[in-house]
Amino acid sequence: MGILVYILTPVVAYLLNLVLSLIVPIIMFPITKVIIKSQKNPQLFSFRPDMLAIGIIKGFLTVYFLLVFLSHFKLSVNQWWLYLTFIVLAYVLNGAWNKRNPFAYEFSLNASPIIGHIIGLTLIHQ
Repeated sequence: MGILVYILTPVVAYLLNLVLSLIVPIIMFPITKVIIKSQKNPQLFSFRPDMLAIGIIKGFLTVYFLLVFLSHFKLSVNQWWLYLTFIVLAYVLNGAWNKRNPFAYEFSLNASPIIGHIIGLTLIHQ
């Protein structure tokens, strides 16, 4: 059972990240609308603070729900495996980086969940 937990932990983290990628923007839509209206000239491919907030919340919730999943089924993994799981997940997220778009836009889209993972790992898993 132990080796299966180590195999399934990154898979569950990836699936949680996908599900939260759908749920968090829907919940944050009113805030996104307010931020877009407050900007004088909103551009599609510029730095988007709403996407930065959504990514940080999504990354934090991914860590939280993964730890809840592991504790609910009374499963335990080493701390280094959790760090390695989120390093691999960060690598997968950065694989979606589009070099044709401006850096600020891609940072707010792809790097913000990694910031959320770091915040979640430092605050929750001590």
